[in-house]
Amino acid sequence: MSIGEAVNVRVAEGRQRCFQYTWENYPDTEFISETHLDMIVTHHREDAPLDFLNHKDEPVVSAGITDKKGMLPFLGAQLIKYQVVLRDMTAF
Repeated sequence: MSIGEAVNVRVAEGRQRCFQYTWENYPDTEFISETHLDMIVTHHREDAPLDFLNHKDEPVVSAGITDKKGMLPFLGAQLIKYQVVLRDMTAF
């Protein structure tokens, strides 16, 4: 990730610099969402997290990232069952 000085920085530092830029230049911003270019997301995927943040006293919410089988590898659990054709994901 290159930020500002066109110097490659670590992801965490780059993310923090993006947040800092937003806070300094857009102080009325209520929420910041990080989305990667290689992520496939559904329409209105922000609805549930925004509803949660608007109605709970929590500063942050983090979505679980699943693999192509719907597994949450860090929790050893399966979130949903669905069948994905890798060729279709790549084309999308």
